[in-house]
Amino acid sequence: MRSTHTRAATHALFKQYNPKIRFIVERRLGKSHPELEDVVQSIWLRILEKLEDFNPQRGEMGGFVHGIAHKMLQHYFSRGQVYNRRNIAKGVDYLRDLMPEMDEKTEHHAELNERNQAVDAALKMLNENQRTILVMKYLQEKSYKEIAEFLNTSENKVKSRLSYAREVYRVAFEKLYTQD
Repeated sequence: MRSTHTRAATHALFKQYNPKIRFIVERRLGKSHPELEDVVQSIWLRILEKLEDFNPQRGEMGGFVHGIAHKMLQHYFSRGQVYNRRNIAKGVDYLRDLMPEMDEKTEHHAELNERNQAVDAALKMLNENQRTILVMKYLQEKSYKEIAEFLNTSENKVKSRLSYAREVYRVAFEKLYTQD
């Protein structure tokens, strides 16, 4: 069982960093996201699990805590476990725009369903990094700068990776959708 000193230290850590972690999560998900509390709690559980790995010679506690928060959010986004639901339709429409043009007069419900399944399957064929960057840009509507900060890289690298991810997605979609 934890000592009083450890409980006090854990409480102080929580009191100091919880508002910052909550802000990061709210910024990524939105303040009214239904999974907000679950994500914040998951991040705190991971911080407490990893606390014994903290080395003050390698950096400050703030960096340690924020690093875990950002990694966990990236993990949730890349796995599709958490996303900003209000932007799904808009983002999926953009991804569909990457597909070859189709004659709208000949489209019918079954074809749309098949196309939607191909969109989902093509996204699943992307690697974790490609899926993360597409989701952040087109489903969550993040700026290049926000994505670069989240991935800890440059904006130019984000643009390059996004361009490559779009091409991989396009090729995967065309293979899936034109298999008939």
